[in-house]
Formats: sequence, C-alpha cells, structure tokens
Amino acid sequence: MGLAFDLALVQGDMQMASAVWRNLLCARGAQGIAYPSPSSPNFRRTVNLVGGEVVNVEKVDVNKEERIDDGSGVYDFPPDQADRYLGYPTAMLVLVGYIRKELVRLQAIGDEDIITGDWEQLRFGKVGQDQIP
Repeated sequence: MGLAFDLALVQGDMQMASAVWRNLLCARGAQGIAYPSPSSPNFRRTVNLVGGEVVNVEKVDVNKEERIDDGSGVYDFPPDQADRYLGYPTAMLVLVGYIRKELVRLQAIGDEDIITGDWEQLRFGKVGQDQIP
C-alpha cells in the first residue's frame, strides 16, 4: 500500500485515485457491479489469497469464498444498493484533493516545530464535501 501511494505521488491524481480505490476501498466493484436479477449473488467480498490465512491457494474455491461474510465489513454492495457506486467518482475526487492538500500543508511544517513537539500542527484536517471544486 505504501509503495502504491509513493508511486501515485509522482505519477498523478489518476494513480492516486487508483491507489485509494484499491487500498482503502478494497477495489469494491472490481468484478463488475451486480444489478438486481434472480441469478446474481446477494453478497460478494474480495478474498485476500496472499498474506492471509490461505495456505494452499490452488485449493480455494474463490467463488464460494466470495459469498461468505467474514465479518470484515469489506464487500461489494448488494444488487439493491448498486446505485451507491455512483458516489465513487466524487469520493475519489474528494479523497485525492484531501491527500494532496494535507501533503502540501505537512511539507510546510518546519523541522523545529516537530522537534519541539508542536504536535497540534501535525493533526490531520477533516475530509469533507467542501473540498469538491
């Protein structure tokens, strides 16, 4: 995740939005948006095959695992809430703007302020809708 954000810092806002979507929003909707239909699943989550509890990746039935709620709270929206994906472009715009703004603000803080412990300056601001241009 750190490398994705480091790379995005130098490559641009599209890459930053991509890093936010993959790493903070867990790439929700990456497999396509499930619209209401009798054959679509009502639940689908992203399964982490690397670095998780999976020992033998080849033996995992990913389709089955995607439909099991692991309690993480990270899953695609169900078909009856597919319209929630419409907010993602705006969320990306707000989050990328917030990240860029905070980085510029933090960069302007002097070393002396950090050494002397003026921690209030290091507190992050709030993410808000007021950041939409």
